Amino acid sequence: MVQHSKGNSFDLRFAAVSFVVDFVYENAVKTPHVIGPDVLADQRLVSFRYKAGDGELRTFLAAFLDSLGYAVTVRDGVDFIAKKPDADKSKEAREPFVYVPRYRKADYLMRMVQPLVGGRFTTQRGVSAPSVAGQGTGDIASNVPPTSAAAVIDQSSDQLVYLGTADEVAALRKVLPMIDVARGKVNLRAWVYEVSGTKSDQSGFSLAVKILGVGLGINNGFVDPAQSVVSLHASSGSNTIDAAIQALDADSRFKVLTRPNVTVLSGERARLNVGQQVPTQGNVSFQGTSGTPVQSIVYQDAGVIFDVLPTVMRDAIDLTVDEEISDFVRTTNGVNTSPTKNTRKLQTVTSMHDGDVAVIGGLIQSHDSSSTSGLSFLPRWTNGHNNSQDQTEIVLVLEARKI
Repeated sequence: MVQHSKGNSFDLRFAAVSFVVDFVYENAVKTPHVIGPDVLADQRLVSFRYKAGDGELRTFLAAFLDSLGYAVTVRDGVDFIAKKPDADKSKEAREPFVYVPRYRKADYLMRMVQPLVGGRFTTQRGVSAPSVAGQGTGDIASNVPPTSAAAVIDQSSDQLVYLGTADEVAALRKVLPMIDVARGKVNLRAWVYEVSGTKSDQSGFSLAVKILGVGLGINNGFVDPAQSVVSLHASSGSNTIDAAIQALDADSRFKVLTRPNVTVLSGERARLNVGQQVPTQGNVSFQGTSGTPVQSIVYQDAGVIFDVLPTVMRDAIDLTVDEEISDFVRTTNGVNTSPTKNTRKLQTVTSMHDGDVAVIGGLIQSHDSSSTSGLSFLPRWTNGHNNSQDQTEIVLVLEARKI
């Protein structure tokens, strides 16, 4: 707040209304006065500039207060500053509106319409369905103050209650049915393969694309080499995903790990987990008066994990896929009583049409092993050594169809 005053001249900037009224009366008007609680509670920021040549101060101050909804009443030489009697008349012309959602949750609808209408939006319990859907405004007013626009969600029945002006209610009646529509559903069929025996210049991902594309007449529609993702469009109606999967299954380099088939709502996640839950050490708590330590156990997922989030639009399906390969090894330093988790993750986003097939790869798993053979009484240089490296790649084939 910036404050300057000289004589009966004032320059108050970014000051609360309550401060301006009290300050001017105390330092310039200097008449007996009573400031009402509504005025003292008014924390709106204003700028008040007045010079001695701008006219009579009391008249200027009365006009300032009138613009804010306050009035100055003089009784027996005392100025009473309070809210004007008709200040709330505009708020009295409000009507209740109850909306029962068809497809979407009430809190989602509330977030969508909040910028379009005035009033407060809150979530409350204790608003029973009979009082919410009462015949008169009295039932609504008992839960929502009639002095201001407000909206309440009845959590027991997921109803949206709004109390506002006729224009606001009319806007809600028009907008809510337009956004309260059913979410799209997607059927996700997935095949998770472990590909082995590939050459250095040909990954399991590219091999899968070749078998699905060249072998079965599927044209590549979108390729992102950096993220190892391809969206395949069937060139003719006779080429189905089932025929393509048979071609992969016939190749000895492809080992199927799982074949999940799930239906998920747009915007919700589907999780595919091929592996196990491994117990690991969690927090230590101390119980009883003796402070006996109790070690908690936390089970963590390990293996091949895919987290798929579909977003259904009119002409496309966006897929956000999180891939993870993880395993546990023995901890050699630190907390050696709990295993260490090795994790490799990959996140990719692709856009597909209804019925397209996405091929996603890029996660390679390597295992190195070595062994020594020989007789103990012979020199070490006579022992035989065998070093081997096993490398596999995880490839996800995913079909998305709208329901």
